[in-house]
Amino acid sequence: MKALEAFRGSSNLSLSVKEIKMSLLNQKTNKKELKNDNYQTPWYAIKPLEKYIPRDWILWDCACGDGNIVEFFNNNSYSAIGTDILISNEHDFLVDWHFVTNSADECDCIITNPPFSLKTEFLERAIAFNKPFAFLMNITSIETQRRQKVFQDAGMQLLLPNKRISYIVDGVQTTSSWFYSAWFLFGFNLEHDINYVEINK
Repeated sequence: MKALEAFRGSSNLSLSVKEIKMSLLNQKTNKKELKNDNYQTPWYAIKPLEKYIPRDWILWDCACGDGNIVEFFNNNSYSAIGTDILISNEHDFLVDWHFVTNSADECDCIITNPPFSLKTEFLERAIAFNKPFAFLMNITSIETQRRQKVFQDAGMQLLLPNKRISYIVDGVQTTSSWFYSAWFLFGFNLEHDINYVEINK
């Protein structure tokens, strides 16, 4: 558990990420791209996953952002940790093979809201570990031949919320969303490939 121990305790995670994020916003030349990836997950969007995840699983959010997913599960009797490139360049899910491989070996499930601009790369990377994962993504993620082949070959399943998810952007809870999101699941082996769930905002 050495690779994950340093990231337990979500209480300090959100503050650290926010401070680093502001610094990166001032340095990054393509600020629009970073902002387009900065859609943090509200708790109500995570809750539908609870019934599908055993309490004894160790959960890993590999793109934890402000730490909302980690905080939700740790506050609901799960064991969850989070890493993000905004916290440390040494923990890049797409690059740092040694750390990421050890982390994947030590967790039971990856749960994350991956960066919009890198969703295909995150999907392919997560599938390579052959561990259950749940990715919260725009429903248009099913578009493109490349991703459709990934979904088909992996036997992906869906949790479809009854409402659009309004994300947290720059620390502010939005009240609406122009796109529809769903949880894309791998390795859960649910009875149905498409599952409808209710969310309460």
